[in-house]
Amino acid sequence: MPPVSNRLRDAIVAARAPNHRIAQAWRDGDPIRRLRDAWDGVADVETAATHAARLLADRAWVAAIFAPLIDALAADPLFDPPFKVSRDALRTSARIHDCPTGSLTATLLSAAALRRSKPATTIVVPGRLSIMRVHVGGGATLRRWRAEQVAGDFTLATAGPAHPLPRLALDDGVVLRIDGRSDAMLITNAARDVVTLTATLRIGAAPVMREYDRHDGRARRGATLDERAARSQMLLTLLRANGRGDCGPAFDAASRDPAFFVRWDAMRQWLASDAESAVTRLTEMAASDPNDDIRTLAGATLVQVAAARAAHA
Repeated sequence: MPPVSNRLRDAIVAARAPNHRIAQAWRDGDPIRRLRDAWDGVADVETAATHAARLLADRAWVAAIFAPLIDALAADPLFDPPFKVSRDALRTSARIHDCPTGSLTATLLSAAALRRSKPATTIVVPGRLSIMRVHVGGGATLRRWRAEQVAGDFTLATAGPAHPLPRLALDDGVVLRIDGRSDAMLITNAARDVVTLTATLRIGAAPVMREYDRHDGRARRGATLDERAARSQMLLTLLRANGRGDCGPAFDAASRDPAFFVRWDAMRQWLASDAESAVTRLTEMAASDPNDDIRTLAGATLVQVAAARAAHA
């Protein structure tokens, strides 16, 4: 890659101030303000979804979000839009707005990349309710599946399968409610690029996101959507990585967390740090933990600990 010329470098620096002014005016403008007002302080997921659906159905509101940014880019190719952009093999996404209630994301799905890609073997129930405006449908089809809604005691062993739902044509301008607490979706058969604008709600989310086999519908994996629980797991890993076997009380407290996956992760990290001090609590978990999978895992681990003790003796 050739070096950046002094002229281009000066132009980039000179563009910063007008970029900032345009970005601030855009954030303070009516379209984003209306979304902020609709979601600010809202704790009920259905209320937030209703507000989002009303805005996304308004073509003029959608156009007004992007018009000043398009004008700015037309006037200056060095204009830097004021949002985060992510890319993968199939799509480019821009995070338009983000707040504790939810996020608004614009996505372009490449029809050419979709044709080149291998068909997905799994589907994801993401755990969050979303409202999607199909701005450009591209002749695509929406394939859908439905699984059971889950609580905090979800286990893969007892999870029911995901069942296919009728397919939907993605017509331009249609607004769809996708309840990701129970539903998975895939966009397929796009003849042209697909453009969507999606409001995804953080409030009212399921405790876990789940992955299912596309063909037989069986649950394959699960991951937490609880940020508090995720932080707990990270800190537990940090204690173990730093050799803090002396932190038994912290491991013990985490092994009693309401989230079953945090309880077991705490025990795993405790055993890796100081197995002898963890055995008493491991025995309790094998006998009385409310989660079937954890009782089974704890019992099997006790057998392994006993075998290791015997070998050492």
